[in-house]
Amino acid sequence: MGSIDLGLSHRELQIIAEVENGATNRMVAEKLKISEKTVKHYMSSIMHKCGATNRVSAVMASQRVRQSGQHA
Repeated sequence: MGSIDLGLSHRELQIIAEVENGATNRMVAEKLKISEKTVKHYMSSIMHKCGATNRVSAVMASQRVRQSGQHA
């Protein structure tokens, strides 16, 4: 995944990749060694950039962009 079309930062790409694999905020936080609150902040930013109202919609938007041959 890249950051061109949805404008996601490197850290946001790391987080959405983990969420796509089914990770909870707590699991993402532990893996990336950041706080769960920070993950929640990043998820809010990701959802805003994707125009999503929840994490499932954000994952779907990221996958759509990637599958269309573009970058998330």
